Amino acid sequence: MTPDMIDAMIAAGLTREQMAALIKHELAKAEEKKAAKRAGNAERQRRFKAKNNAGNALPAFSGVTDVTSDGAPPIKETSPAPPKENYPLSSEPSVPRCESARRNVWPEDFAKQVWDLFPRKTEKQAGMTALADLHRRDRLSWSELIEGIRSLSEAIEDPKFAPALHRWLKRERWQDQHPAARPPPMPTRNNRSLIDGLDEIERRFSDVPAPSYPRLAG
Repeated sequence: MTPDMIDAMIAAGLTREQMAALIKHELAKAEEKKAAKRAGNAERQRRFKAKNNAGNALPAFSGVTDVTSDGAPPIKETSPAPPKENYPLSSEPSVPRCESARRNVWPEDFAKQVWDLFPRKTEKQAGMTALADLHRRDRLSWSELIEGIRSLSEAIEDPKFAPALHRWLKRERWQDQHPAARPPPMPTRNNRSLIDGLDEIERRFSDVPAPSYPRLAG
């Protein structure tokens, strides 16, 4: 009941009893509408649940029609599954089963030889791990690896400027082309003239006898 409806009843000259009866009538109608709405919602929910239950229901068990002589259902024979093929997980070749099957044979003490020859002796554990992985993949010949290490050793003057072994291996630095060692610098023109002058002085005075000094009385 809104205030406008109450004002309308007052304007119509209704008594208090009449207004109370009218208000009760309107409240009863509103309550009936709510009850009808709740009943409709309940019916829709019941139908929805019934539909879902019908869709999820399992088919009725029809019974076993084919049985053996003793009344037990027959056992279905299944063909054996084909063996699974073990494909490599990556493009890297698989590990050879024996040393004779390797394409590139390394010496047994390859780790010691590489570590003794490599110029920089830092991060040994990481270097040995990278070296073992390279040996496992069987991609590099022993001679190429040793030549790469020797080329690196000849190209650097101080071992501290060499990369660590594991970084050198992971980046395949054995393929680097190191420049040849530079010859000692030739003397410049001014230095050459000075050297020639000293040689000339030594040649001229090589035959001059040494001066004799008088002996002083002691």
